[in-house]
Amino acid sequence: SLTGADNWYEAFFTGRAEIERSPLSYPLTTSAEYFAGEVREHYFRTRFGRWNYSILYTIVGDLIYVVRVHGPGEDFTSS
Repeated sequence: SLTGADNWYEAFFTGRAEIERSPLSYPLTTSAEYFAGEVREHYFRTRFGRWNYSILYTIVGDLIYVVRVHGPGEDFTSS
């Protein structure tokens, strides 16, 4: 639904803002073997959501790069 998409979008950008405020406070991903370099993971959910989504990101200098965003049950190692 359009409302669901808007809620997801808002939750994602809220999560991204949390990462920007304190990028080193989130743990390294447990799936680090799939990535080159240091990749951290931050979970977020929509306002009324039951499911956690994950933002995988890396820090290079003073820049933060989002490597992947995935939802529950999604195999992030493919594609």
